[in-house]
Amino acid sequence: MSPFERLLVAAVVLVLASCERTSVQDQHDVTSARHTAEASARGERHAEPDVAWALLDSKVGQYPLQIGLFTKSAFVDDLRALIGEAGLQTLRHNFETAAPLQRDGTVLFTSGNRPHEGGSEAAYLLLDQTHKAVEVGLWTNGALSVYKTPGSHIRKPADIRTMIANSAAPISTATSPMETPLARTAIKTLFEGDHVTYEAAFVDLDEDGKQDIVAYASGPEYCGSGGCSMGVLRAKGKGYDTIGRTAVTQLPIRLLSSRSHGLHDLGVAVSGGGASGHAVRLRFDGRRYPSNPTTLPDSATFNTDAGTVLIPSAR
Repeated sequence: MSPFERLLVAAVVLVLASCERTSVQDQHDVTSARHTAEASARGERHAEPDVAWALLDSKVGQYPLQIGLFTKSAFVDDLRALIGEAGLQTLRHNFETAAPLQRDGTVLFTSGNRPHEGGSEAAYLLLDQTHKAVEVGLWTNGALSVYKTPGSHIRKPADIRTMIANSAAPISTATSPMETPLARTAIKTLFEGDHVTYEAAFVDLDEDGKQDIVAYASGPEYCGSGGCSMGVLRAKGKGYDTIGRTAVTQLPIRLLSSRSHGLHDLGVAVSGGGASGHAVRLRFDGRRYPSNPTTLPDSATFNTDAGTVLIPSAR
């Protein structure tokens, strides 16, 4: 083969190789584009966020949907993990009418509702940049469920506390922070029994960002004709202090908006044992809540529909 023929063959091989690489590259580009489109359609959760934690300060004063707070922010994965994909869709709908992102001290917050359905389909969002924690309050059909990053305690701004108090919605305790072994031990110690049956609600009574416990025991050891025993535990350090053991109480137990010595008042039903059916307000006296609601004066009586339900009477 002459030098010219060898040169011609080499040129043909290079052209064919180039065509093959172009074809493969084109196929790769098409495949990548298709995957990108599919990821976009799915709302790919690992896409680079447009709103990072560090950039939240620059978004204060802007509206949640305007800045993609629930679609392309650094904490969308956290929201999805807390409330699920269906819950995330509900959250977006409940922010169709919304307040702008605001700051209260170290807490960023916003709230919203569906148009003309503020009392039944609403939501709030709390953000803690320092600890990268979130809390969501979600009203569905008038019932409030609270979801939060495990182990987090985000202080509620006054606007959010007012929103919760004004709704008078029953609070779902199923989505309260998971009962830790420490909390379980404290409740059993409170009722002095390893096998006590109880229901517990986790609630921030003194609004210090820590979840206190209101527990209600059941069974013959703790109940009589007038009701059963209720206990209150206040979070302190890494444990709990007992600040109330109240006998002859009946459900529901309510969290009232009024406060005494810095802690929210509690409402319980009283009946049986010679007492006519009514609801009374339990006020913290600086050390404890009352031990016997049947001995409280008439001035302690309150509207049975006030406040929010911590532990409902329906079983």
